[in-house]
Amino acid sequence: MLYQNHLPEENPNPVPRSKFHELYVVKLMELYYWEMKMLETLTLLQSSSESSVLQKKIAMYHIRKGEQVENLQQIFILLDLPIAGKKCNMITLMLESCEKLTKVSNVANDDQIYSMLLTISHFNQTSYNWLISLSENLQMPDILFCLNANLTMEQEFTIRLSEVLED
Repeated sequence: MLYQNHLPEENPNPVPRSKFHELYVVKLMELYYWEMKMLETLTLLQSSSESSVLQKKIAMYHIRKGEQVENLQQIFILLDLPIAGKKCNMITLMLESCEKLTKVSNVANDDQIYSMLLTISHFNQTSYNWLISLSENLQMPDILFCLNANLTMEQEFTIRLSEVLED
């Protein structure tokens, strides 16, 4: 054969394949699915809010969410995986809660929206912390930059969201 003597170059940083790695990829796919759905959901929450201050915070969060999606896409590329999302029961429940919140009336209670946004951000922070920890255990340092950036964005949003209560 023509290519018989030309073997493909091996990846200098092979990703270890294990049950932890499989779990990692599943969680990454679930988080990617979640972040993509949040782009739609944040628009609904923003239009349901009465407070212009809260609407601005949600708009800012929406913009940062786009950056987070790009960071997750970069991780898929670094892992040499197709960019794909995966549904999960917890995420489905949270999305349904957001949808119910916006359908109760044309204008949802801002306190409920605020509470939902905190729940979302804390869920994301937990997810990113878990992926960061597993990235370290799986010795994938290239991925840590993207995950830490997303975690920082979530933490900053929680701080900025608390400013709504002060206004």
